[in-house]
Amino acid sequence: MRAVLQPTPLELSRHLSRAYGRPIYLKLEVFQPIRTFKIRGAVSRFSGLARSGHHGPVVTASAGNHGLAVAWCGDRWGYPVHVFAPEGANPAKLDAIRLYGGQIHLGGAGYDQAAAAAIAFAKEQGWPFIHGFDDPEIIAGQGTIGVEMAAQADIGTVIAGVGGGGLLGGIAASYATKRRRPQMIGVEPTGAASMQAALKAGHPVALQQVSTIADGLAPGQVSARTLRLFQASVDQVITLPDDALWPALTHFLAVEHLVVEPSGAAPLAALIAQPDLGSGALALIVSGGNIAPAVLERLESGAGR
Repeated sequence: MRAVLQPTPLELSRHLSRAYGRPIYLKLEVFQPIRTFKIRGAVSRFSGLARSGHHGPVVTASAGNHGLAVAWCGDRWGYPVHVFAPEGANPAKLDAIRLYGGQIHLGGAGYDQAAAAAIAFAKEQGWPFIHGFDDPEIIAGQGTIGVEMAAQADIGTVIAGVGGGGLLGGIAASYATKRRRPQMIGVEPTGAASMQAALKAGHPVALQQVSTIADGLAPGQVSARTLRLFQASVDQVITLPDDALWPALTHFLAVEHLVVEPSGAAPLAALIAQPDLGSGALALIVSGGNIAPAVLERLESGAGR
């Protein structure tokens, strides 16, 4: 991994530490080359493809950041990339995918419909499909965040947004061999709480409707693989309405001077809503900064406050 990507900072927020009376760290994945943690999983997956001898086209489905990560890796390794994205996907992320040579296929009301079309296309063409979270190499790549944090600070609680579950599931797995494992807390939008539904049912549940401004946390169904990781290693999953994301987005922009997308602001939103969340020093996974223009415009205007 380090041959391609450098570790990201785990930065102590003095503002938040003072406000909440304990050390609060920000794991700044916004400093990745494409401003999202998703690049870790994609690098891991492409490294595996290269080892296997595959050098042809690949297919993926994404609301934005995973597709961008796959396109970045495709550009670096010389693989043609086809990205299936839902209608209404973040236009800034789609433009970035195209910048790295990804071919966009738009269709479907949400991620799950786009993924179904992508899987069918990949089978028809005989090309590998790179899943955004239901893939052991993708999960292992996201887990390198935990490996880095274990060397950077003594963390009591990790808080991360939950979409498909690969991010927090990978981090939790990376601590499995450590003598001291932090508490793991996931955060989902109320309008896209697929992991909480799966944990309650004991199996993946397809949501009838998904509605959230946090497009990176919007899969309508988690996988059996990520559910097992959460059942084994994640302590708690909480949900928040979209309105709760705005104070966190505002804090990042006005106080930390960081542009953070809603999925990256979810951990701080959870802390604002529940100040006693977790124990010991907290690590908030600031997972991405590819904010949609409409969200940024609303944030800058103060309309979301």
